[in-house]
Amino acid sequence: MKIMDFNTPVNVHGYDPSLGSKEYMIISGGLAYLHPFSGLRYHLIFHQAIHMPDLDHQLMCPMQLRANEVTANDCPRMFCDEPDERSHAVVATEEYGNPVVMPFFLRGVTSYLNAEPLTLDEYENHECPREELTDQHLTWQPHSSSLKIKKMQCLITKGMW
Repeated sequence: MKIMDFNTPVNVHGYDPSLGSKEYMIISGGLAYLHPFSGLRYHLIFHQAIHMPDLDHQLMCPMQLRANEVTANDCPRMFCDEPDERSHAVVATEEYGNPVVMPFFLRGVTSYLNAEPLTLDEYENHECPREELTDQHLTWQPHSSSLKIKKMQCLITKGMW
């Protein structure tokens, strides 16, 4: 569900340059999430998201979540040295300050959250706790060299380079 349109177009390219690019809009959007173990329902809010109305599923950028202090543990549990409940999950804090661990599921090699469309009525009635998974005020620049520079600084500071 589209919550807000940033009125900012973006050109998206696929893996094959011969397919060209397509223009989409940047929005804030929401999904509903039913926790598979607790049965609690949440509203997941994604800011600075690319609105692709013809796509039949949603895509998350783990780096964008991490930039908003949301943990994205995207390594499947069978490959973790010491798996626990936070392994292969998104770990966030909902609006009332409670931590929420949302486990990923696997479909083939693809990790996914079991999310569904959020209705306008449900969003406006604010029936469930909300989790802002990405930052509304951070202009996301995935091709910026700033992340590379920060990584190099971290490696140098920790004596790993």
